[in-house]
Amino acid sequence: MWKTSAATRKNADLRARIGRALINAVFPEICHGCGRFMPERPIQTGSGRDPTVQADKRDFARRVLEPVLCPDCLADIPIVDSPICPCCGRPLKSRQDGDHMCGRCITEKRSFSKARSALVYDGAVLALIHSYKYNSRTCLAKPLGRLLYEEFIRHFDPEEIDAVMAVPLHARRMRQRGYNQALLMIRHWPEMAAELGHLQNWKIICHDRALCRKAHTRPQTGLDRKARKKNIQGAFDVSEPGFCKGRRLLLIDDVMTTGATIDECAKALYRAGAAGVSVITLARAL
Repeated sequence: MWKTSAATRKNADLRARIGRALINAVFPEICHGCGRFMPERPIQTGSGRDPTVQADKRDFARRVLEPVLCPDCLADIPIVDSPICPCCGRPLKSRQDGDHMCGRCITEKRSFSKARSALVYDGAVLALIHSYKYNSRTCLAKPLGRLLYEEFIRHFDPEEIDAVMAVPLHARRMRQRGYNQALLMIRHWPEMAAELGHLQNWKIICHDRALCRKAHTRPQTGLDRKARKKNIQGAFDVSEPGFCKGRRLLLIDDVMTTGATIDECAKALYRAGAAGVSVITLARAL
């Protein structure tokens, strides 16, 4: 085994600090939450362990997002935590009772069986997702995908999911943006499963062609619940029904607001013979 002396390690640390200082002088790192310059961080010379399945969900989110958010934004990172609706995953206002069905899920039938979200769509999280989604910050796909993967491991049994798929974009919007933000976040999942030792029982297929968006609708942003439902109605179809038939599917999206988009996707998948449809989104609007 090769051993390095204290002097060698000290010189390596010094070179790393000098290199970081030169890079930051020319290309200073910016917080994706508030837009301010990021403070200098300690140089990591060893292979840091992945912060997996922390007892405290907020601490886990902070550790994953530390490279892209400043300490002030990390301090107030809004997470989705119990009590929540066990169906749609919406955080409940009352913090005294346990998880229970929200009023909307009691009065309206959902097309999906269960939905969960990692973060609350507010503050630094809102700015972070906007930076990723609208400013071509595709470098954020992996840390955001890590939060999604953790939500998957926390709330789902991998052996009960056959395939993972992203909510698709219409071809016109795909050409405008250049990438599907939901799809990019799950492309690293097999790699994460390998790093965390989950590949032994990993039989999940990441599929990006079975579900398609056949209608180019106006953006849902700014629409109320009724308008969102009408705007997205009939927008999705299944191009490969044979793939969906009999499979338990997990849908991935960046933000869930009223659930109208997810509902329409789930309806299309069930029409194609899906055995089940569950959902994970990066963030949940309140």
